[in-house]
Amino acid sequence: MTWTVASVVSELRETDESERIEAKSGLGDATLKTVSSFSNEIALRGGWIVFGVRRDDRRAYLVTGIADPDQLQSDLVAQCRGALNRPVTPTVRVDRVEGKRVVVAYIPEARPEDKPIYLKKAGLPKEAFRRIGSVDRVAMDDDLARFASLATRTPFDRRIAADATRADLDSDAIAAFRRQLRDVRPASELLDLDDDALLEGLGAGVVRDGTVAPTMAGLLLFGSRLALRRLAPSLRIDVITTRGPELGDDYDVVEIREALVTGWRKVFRAAGEGLPRRVTLAPDSWTRQETPRIPDRVLREAVVNALVHRDLEVHGPLQIRLYPDRIELDNPGHSLVEEEDWGRLKSVARNPTLAAVFRDLDLAETRGTGIRRMRERMQEVGMSLPELVSSRAGNHFQLTLRLHHLLDEADWEWLARFRGLDDVDRQILVFAERNDGIRNEDVRSFSRDDVLAASARLGRLRDRDLLDQHGLSKQDTWYRLSKEARRNDPAEPSDLAPPQSSDLVPQSSDLAAQSSDLAPPQSSDLAPQSSDLTPQSSDLDGKYLDLDGKYLDLDGKYLNLDEKSLNLDEKSLNLDEKYLDLNEKSLNLDEKYLDLNEKYLDLEVEPLNLDTLPLDLRARLAALGMNARHATVEALVLDMCRVCWCEPRDLGRALGRHRAYVLQRFLKPLFEQGKLVRRFPDSKHHPQQAYRTVDDEGDA
Repeated sequence: MTWTVASVVSELRETDESERIEAKSGLGDATLKTVSSFSNEIALRGGWIVFGVRRDDRRAYLVTGIADPDQLQSDLVAQCRGALNRPVTPTVRVDRVEGKRVVVAYIPEARPEDKPIYLKKAGLPKEAFRRIGSVDRVAMDDDLARFASLATRTPFDRRIAADATRADLDSDAIAAFRRQLRDVRPASELLDLDDDALLEGLGAGVVRDGTVAPTMAGLLLFGSRLALRRLAPSLRIDVITTRGPELGDDYDVVEIREALVTGWRKVFRAAGEGLPRRVTLAPDSWTRQETPRIPDRVLREAVVNALVHRDLEVHGPLQIRLYPDRIELDNPGHSLVEEEDWGRLKSVARNPTLAAVFRDLDLAETRGTGIRRMRERMQEVGMSLPELVSSRAGNHFQLTLRLHHLLDEADWEWLARFRGLDDVDRQILVFAERNDGIRNEDVRSFSRDDVLAASARLGRLRDRDLLDQHGLSKQDTWYRLSKEARRNDPAEPSDLAPPQSSDLVPQSSDLAAQSSDLAPPQSSDLAPQSSDLTPQSSDLDGKYLDLDGKYLDLDGKYLNLDEKSLNLDEKSLNLDEKYLDLNEKSLNLDEKYLDLNEKYLDLEVEPLNLDTLPLDLRARLAALGMNARHATVEALVLDMCRVCWCEPRDLGRALGRHRAYVLQRFLKPLFEQGKLVRRFPDSKHHPQQAYRTVDDEGDA
């Protein structure tokens, strides 16, 4: 990647500190820990440390500058060479941003044989770090073991499977491979080999003491069912069919544990049977034709990609979840290819032996073309593009294939109102409508844009008044369809005129609240009945209502309830120092929450702050490893949500796991079990959705 000081600072402002960017005020142990984590993190390709910026209270980065950049460069290089167990050579650049000098240091990823990089003063294991999300975490024992394993440079699927023998390989599976290979490559030289030589030629076995010892690839490709259950019990495939929009109690599971050369067909069949199909009549005939909503080639590529690129060192199944409206493939192992390179001719094989065998059978695309081919085929049939999420922190990869068409006839009619849109622009508007909002990461999930390109595209749509921007800072930015872009549906009038003052006068009984009742309202509390908004004429003498010192003055546009005030001229609501901005000048009570031209109430909720958590919680987080038990992580989620309203992204950062992983594995199940409540109960996809733990009495 070609980078400049300005581009790195720009990305920092767009994305906040991330797995590849860190802001520092100066040198010291904290900076060296970040050098260690960038050097050690596997397949991260290093990261950037920015000096000369400061984050303000609104989580925006201000340029403060460096007084003596030459001295900082010299000290940083010296510390990277002398304070670590192996010298690290940073690339340092200095440039002016907003007239002030900023220093950016690129820390390269260390070679596998040089890992781990750690601080010498305390040594291992305390001073070796990994980069988990935007946090530098102490490397655990299993991390150190993996560094040692990678130093051997032998891919995991090429290593000899412990306790496996030649007898554990199924001769029927080997014969099935020969038949498939003969069908697609009848001239292959592999067909002339005997079984043992074939296994060795494929990398599925290694000859030792005159017999073939199966590798991990050999065990997975050709192993018998009993051998797979005994030697690799967790490396199965679960196909889960659920009857609701989320994974609740009503679902069926098919466990597939079979040699992959034949088992892939069962996985493909089990996933495909649950798909709705399109029924048409054959040309010039009354014969019914049924075709799947998702092209077979797309589903097959998705399944094979998951089988080939899963992290075999993670003891967990590949899950294929079938919902009424989508398919999710959740795979252990994050993508080794950077997000900006998805869909391009670039590939990094985690399991090169498995990948080569599936390519021999013409089941896997040419290296680096799989995602691009899936996108092209989904576009050809007018379906929504695949959505991809890779979590380095959670070490998993999720592919979502939605079953609805990207654009139907009504969509095209709606979008025809706007000139100059390209395909991605149209997808953004449709996504924003269907999901009640859109973020930068959503755009990147279905397009080839990087962070800055997606931000620029969203900005252009905002400047055309097609999207409205929300969020307290750039890191919290999200967008909703503007009033002008909404469909002209008679059932949902697009003309949201500001209400008349008479529409805003509640019954007197509604104003006689105690101070304890004046906490920031939940969305469900803001849907008064029409009868509550119709005052009696006797209450409006002089447009002034006085209830024991609690009064509403419509001329003065001032509402005072025990010193907690709403002033419409000042356009702010103060409820015990919590503010609501009323700049959009309209009120809509039909949606069950306060809406000022945007149909929502944005109450600023203090984000999860690790520094303010109780000490015992901070200690538990610090000790949390990537292989922690599910119950351990779940207990932490409940305890953090007991402290404050927690958004999935903030929980992901605290736990060192991707927000989508935390949402799917913990927040949704706990909500369905009644252990968590949502901050916006009537809008589960609200971009500022947060969760709170329910106490024993059923209160949040």
